[in-house]
Amino acid sequence: MIIGKPSGEQGGFAEDQERNPTPYYVAIIIAFLILLSKLWYLQVIQGTELADQSDRHRIRDHRIPAARGIILDRNKEVLAQNRPSYNLFFHYASLPKEERLPFLETACKEYDIEFETAKRRYEASRDNQPVKIKTDITRDEVAIIKTRSMTFGRNFPLEVEVESIREYPHGTMGAHLLGYTAEIDKPRLELPKYEGYRPGDLVGKTGLEEAYEEYLAGVFGWKRVEVNARGIPIQELAVEKGIAGRNLVLNVDLDLMKSAQRALGTSAGAVVALDPRDGRVIVALSNPSFGPSIFSRPIPHDVWDKLVNDPKHPLQNKFAAGMYPPGSTFKVVTALAALESGAMTASSQVTCLGKWKFGGRDFRCHNEKGHGAVDLHRAIVHSCDVYFYKVGFQMGIDVIAEYSRALGLGARTGLDIVGEKGGLVPDKKWKEETYKQGWMPGDTLSAAIGQGSMLATPLQMAVVYSVFANGGTLYRPQLLDHVEDVNGEIIKSYEPEVIRQLNVSKRNLRLVHSGLIGVVNDPGGTGGRARMASVTVAGKTGTSQVRAIGAVRKHVSTLAYEHRDHAWFTCYAPAEDPEIVVAVLIEHSGHGGVMAAPIANQVLGSYFQLKRKREGRPEPESVQAVEIGDEDAVVFEPVAEEPGPAAGDGSITD
Repeated sequence: MIIGKPSGEQGGFAEDQERNPTPYYVAIIIAFLILLSKLWYLQVIQGTELADQSDRHRIRDHRIPAARGIILDRNKEVLAQNRPSYNLFFHYASLPKEERLPFLETACKEYDIEFETAKRRYEASRDNQPVKIKTDITRDEVAIIKTRSMTFGRNFPLEVEVESIREYPHGTMGAHLLGYTAEIDKPRLELPKYEGYRPGDLVGKTGLEEAYEEYLAGVFGWKRVEVNARGIPIQELAVEKGIAGRNLVLNVDLDLMKSAQRALGTSAGAVVALDPRDGRVIVALSNPSFGPSIFSRPIPHDVWDKLVNDPKHPLQNKFAAGMYPPGSTFKVVTALAALESGAMTASSQVTCLGKWKFGGRDFRCHNEKGHGAVDLHRAIVHSCDVYFYKVGFQMGIDVIAEYSRALGLGARTGLDIVGEKGGLVPDKKWKEETYKQGWMPGDTLSAAIGQGSMLATPLQMAVVYSVFANGGTLYRPQLLDHVEDVNGEIIKSYEPEVIRQLNVSKRNLRLVHSGLIGVVNDPGGTGGRARMASVTVAGKTGTSQVRAIGAVRKHVSTLAYEHRDHAWFTCYAPAEDPEIVVAVLIEHSGHGGVMAAPIANQVLGSYFQLKRKREGRPEPESVQAVEIGDEDAVVFEPVAEEPGPAAGDGSITD
């Protein structure tokens, strides 16, 4: 009797092995080879990459912003510098994903942070890098966060780090010139110029801060730290400090800027002063201004609303981006064009009866009684509108436009900051393209006296008068003199740059120059308020209207602010050997000889006082205000309700 399983079932695995072990050995060897090849693949083929991945998770580099270069005036007075700022960072990697946004929202409420902005930065962050959520927190906030960090240990997701922040020791002085720094925006992040920047980084947004970002920013440093699996720093492995930014040394004179600011007072306007011998900018002031430091952190809504709704537009750069009809300050262009083109000679006379009836309309002079017979000199000295109407009509707009552009109008001057405007020189082509209308003779009359569609910035008019001051050379205005390192070694110098040498008669330039001296110094000249006792001043008044006006005269103080004329005065001194050009523009203030000339007088007085003091001659320059021109009594009442510049309506310009 056979007891047990059939023979075919009794053997099982062990029996099979005993019978024929080879297939099993082969299977084991193949499995071993597979494991070995996988190990080889991971160690040899992917070893380096996997090691890098491991390091990336274990080791992180934190960027350290470099100290920004400072900005100095020509006498090495500091205009922009740095100070420590305590900034709040969010280490979101130390929290589970589902807890990050709720924690961030709570922290924003507690520390008065705009949640949407902080959330946007968190969502844009990469590689578990901490996110800056508030700049320049208070000492009390620092104390609270430090205390909580000690309580909760390394898992506490908020941390305070000290970075440098921009500081402008002279407050609002020169804000439009210097610009400001603020957090980089998305459009800039996409530009090659800002490669390497990340959300939350501070960059120059306007003015010199923006124009010379490449010098001022310096080079970021870095700090290498080891973190655990949750991204919490364990130890610091290495630190490399950044390279501080370069310093900018300007041509601007801070003391003269302060003088111009005092002279402007609360008026809205601009003052520009240039050295006509090389184009260096000594003063570039726009008023009212703003504190550029406010842009280093999020601006409260009420502060922003106040800035943008101010009728005097404190955020506008009036010296380089404010475009105004140049009024009678433009008459030097018409005069030179007329002399050069042969439309008139210095002795050619025009009779002014107080108005010129042309095309069925009265084109009036600011002197309603008329100037009588006037030649070029008298026309400039007394700013006779009728003279320039007739001369302009004789030349035509093409000649006026040609000389306007040759003198630098109708295009940016090339000032080394962003945002400069080019003004407007109207001509037949422009009107056809803009309004689909033909050019009218009345348009030429308005253009000849700097009205109608003619627009210029105070900087442009300073450049134009520099050409008359230096005898025909058009320089590019320059704010920056040189760049230097932290030790004061010059890295790069900016030499004067000639845009063009005008191919005009020296005699004709001298004729206009003589008229400008007469404006300030001849009896009845419209610029008498700029006269000085010991320095000969040459200049020209201008009163540019902002809307159509009629013949009925009314004092400027009775008009609404926005209906009042702009006041201009542009001048240079000493007339015999000019070393400074000053252009003054006061918005909606009235007549140039009354409102703008005294401001130019104060700037010139301060310039020569400072010069004497720095040369060791301490006696002060006496400033003499003398008789004014006949424009003082000329006031008008608006007759049209439509806003905007008038064209060919018999404008009053002084």
